[in-house]
Amino acid sequence: MTNNLQDLEKAFHDARAQFSKNAQQTFNRLNRELQALIRRGKRAADKVKNIRKRLEAQAEKAALSGSKAAQKQVKKLEQMLADARDELRITEEDKRRVRQMYNEARKHLKKSEFLDKAVSRIEAEIDRAFGTKKPKKRPAAKKVSKKKATAKRPSTKKKAASKKKTAAKKKAVSKKKAPSRKKAASRKKAVAKKKATTKKKPARKKKAASRKKAVAKKKSIRRKTASRKKRVSKKKSA
Repeated sequence: MTNNLQDLEKAFHDARAQFSKNAQQTFNRLNRELQALIRRGKRAADKVKNIRKRLEAQAEKAALSGSKAAQKQVKKLEQMLADARDELRITEEDKRRVRQMYNEARKHLKKSEFLDKAVSRIEAEIDRAFGTKKPKKRPAAKKVSKKKATAKRPSTKKKAASKKKTAAKKKAVSKKKAPSRKKAASRKKAVAKKKATTKKKPARKKKAASRKKAVAKKKSIRRKTASRKKRVSKKKSA
């Protein structure tokens, strides 16, 4: 009994898969046919317009000229226009028929999609109810291509060349720094000389000021002695 049930379940799943597959194939085939008929209908409509314009122009010529050749050409164009209209009518009928089938196929395709989703959801609920969960698939390990690995690992030759370049740059920088150091030392010496000269100048100024003060004192003393002598001489004369 259980074997028969398992066979029936398998037949159900196979039929469901076949239904989904046939629905998708039918939809795709009808879609291609419908697009082809749409293109054919556009070409037939353009053909009808062109023949109508030619017929109108030819009818005007025939009316002006009144020749039999022009009238024959008009009849020929009229027949061509009738054939083009018949072709357009048949194409439009085929397009309506295929469009109806296309809409039905699209409904069946939607049904198959909803059926697949519903069955998968019900199967998940059954597995949870009976504790028969399917083992989860482990995510596949990401493969690292050889090109990326080689790109990440720089070659030893490139490392050696980079080391040589850095050494040469350091030497050049040290050579540039040496004259700059000499310039700095010379600048320091000049600054020290200027400071020494500035220190000497105030000492000289102090000496000159002290000399001026001594001369002023001597002058004041002389004046005082002169004034005393004058007072004494006045007293004596009196």
